[in-house]
Amino acid sequence: MRRLALTATACLLLVSTTIAASPAQAQPTPVSRDEVVIEPLAGSDLYTPAKVAGYRVSPDPVISGARTWVLTCGPDEPGGPDLIWAAPTGEAPNGGRVVLGENKALLPETTGPDSSGVCDPSVAKIGAYYYLTYTGVSGSDRQVFVARSSSIEGPYAKWGGTSWGTGTPQPIARFGDPNASASGPSLVVRDNTAYLFFNTRVGGATYQTLLSTSVIGTQPSDQDTWFLRLRQPVVAIEHPESYPGLDCVGNRWPADTDVKYDAKTSRYVALTTDQEYPHSVLQAYDSADGLKFTKSVITRGDYHQGARTPGLLADATGTIRVGAPTGIAYAYSSTCGQSSVRWSGTTQALLPTGAVSGQIDGALVGGSSTISVNIKFDDNTVDSWIGVHFGKVHPGDTVNDSGYVARLRIFRTFTYRLKQLCLVKVGFGDLACGRIYDQFDQLDVLKWVNLRIVQSNGNISAFLNGDVSHGVSTTDADDPYLGGFISFATHSVSGQYSGLSAWDNVPASSQSGDWSTSSGSWNIASGTATNVATSGQTNLQDLVNGDATLPTRLGDGTYAATVSLPPGGTQTAWAGLNLTNPDMTGAWSTGGYTVFLRKNGNLGIYQAGVGQVVADTPTGRNPTAAPVRLRVLKTGANLQVYVGSSDSPFINWTDHSSSAWGIGGFGLANYTTGGATFTGVTWNGDQSR
Repeated sequence: MRRLALTATACLLLVSTTIAASPAQAQPTPVSRDEVVIEPLAGSDLYTPAKVAGYRVSPDPVISGARTWVLTCGPDEPGGPDLIWAAPTGEAPNGGRVVLGENKALLPETTGPDSSGVCDPSVAKIGAYYYLTYTGVSGSDRQVFVARSSSIEGPYAKWGGTSWGTGTPQPIARFGDPNASASGPSLVVRDNTAYLFFNTRVGGATYQTLLSTSVIGTQPSDQDTWFLRLRQPVVAIEHPESYPGLDCVGNRWPADTDVKYDAKTSRYVALTTDQEYPHSVLQAYDSADGLKFTKSVITRGDYHQGARTPGLLADATGTIRVGAPTGIAYAYSSTCGQSSVRWSGTTQALLPTGAVSGQIDGALVGGSSTISVNIKFDDNTVDSWIGVHFGKVHPGDTVNDSGYVARLRIFRTFTYRLKQLCLVKVGFGDLACGRIYDQFDQLDVLKWVNLRIVQSNGNISAFLNGDVSHGVSTTDADDPYLGGFISFATHSVSGQYSGLSAWDNVPASSQSGDWSTSSGSWNIASGTATNVATSGQTNLQDLVNGDATLPTRLGDGTYAATVSLPPGGTQTAWAGLNLTNPDMTGAWSTGGYTVFLRKNGNLGIYQAGVGQVVADTPTGRNPTAAPVRLRVLKTGANLQVYVGSSDSPFINWTDHSSSAWGIGGFGLANYTTGGATFTGVTWNGDQSR
């Protein structure tokens, strides 16, 4: 045990000591995966519609020469087709920018493949010209086209198949499948190669970002025909939702994914959205080679829910230069038919993320994690507190900058000293406070008190001495911080801390079956929960001091298990996974969603309080003859269910109701005679399939 004394108001201390964990805590080996972490800073609206039903979307911010430009799309008059606008920008308060007049850079044709509108601009300079890749729309058909201009502001001449500005515009990325589309291009030029990223919806079901490359060449004629040599596209990003581009009137298409090369981190960085409107939020991906992207981190800073079509500030080659200004622009709206464009400065850094225990100086704790520490006041000073500051964006942030504080405070009412545990969000104040401990309680703050914090996807619970019934819990639905740095904080008192541990952990239902983590994946000890009680449920829970149970709340990720059912009996009996159960009551019928597999091989989803929401779907499997692997990829209110090693989901369902659950417990359930056996039970917060 190491004594850490804190004196001074709101004093902070980064912990750099390793403290041994008890066996019941199932400490993981420290894990580090370098990811690009993007923090949106304070900003301002770049564009606000001046007309009813006016909007701008799909901003592409570009540094060209000494000016910062932004290309957007939107109608000239309400109800008209989209056209592409180019505008110089000037500085605005809070590091934002403002449009200084707009130019019509590209117009749709009256007939042909872009007659319904042109949108999603992405511009890069190759040789003597600026090349504008864009989405052309004709009815429900969406394809990628190219135009060029000697000036970034246009006007741009379209490629007509044999020359510029004449003939019907010809797409450079298209599909013959009427249920597919190509849209939202993003153009990056590096090492004499053009990287064309664009989005597609395949078969009306899955959403991908594809990459097609072309060697540009050095001759002007080669530079002017680079798009004719684009290679067959490959999949760069597999997006978890079918329709993250759902708009307010129900139109469904892939959301834009903007890709730039970040020279500071030597990574390709992609910015897109997850979840359907109006719940859409920004999501980041990164890649070392531009070919394969993994989910990265964007902190919950200055951006609005309902964000869509984001763009990263870069130069005219699509590169974020070292030392150059950085920023993002994106559209957002709360009124159907209108949208503003927001501009925020950013910081980008390549940081280690993942599961962390012991050494937490300069490391991030993940988005579903547990923090445990013993705390003690040195005196009974009134109007003081001691606690843990977590979810910080930067290691040096104070309690005035970012994150949350779980704090035990002492205050006075009349003649009594009272104690209370509160959860505070920096900049917002108290989110929730628990019971008040008075002089008749046994809580002696001059002796060691265990403070445990469990947080996942915006839900935070804090408890003292494993007292679950008197803990405090809240869900921060307004731009929650997901993960972040940890430190200690006190106010007007000196305090002591010992026994600190922090881990991404999902323990099992008994001390002997604690779960352990490796690289962000969690699995039950030995991977087996044998013979779950007949028609019952085993909840996978966190242990508090080894004697009281506290449901571990999980959110987005992949839930998986291999299921076996006994032969005989009714063929409609089932076993499956119960997830996002808000109360973890112990019964699949009273909370959450149950993804079940019947003895006859049919797959379905049951929602507590509603009933079966996805009809039986045959899988061709027999779980009474051979174990069957179920994987449920959860993103927001969307559930995709995979069987075995299938690449495509057997079920792809989104709960559009107002009662959709996003965070909750995880359990194994069955409704059968003779129980069920589960092996290889895992939860993966990295959302791998």
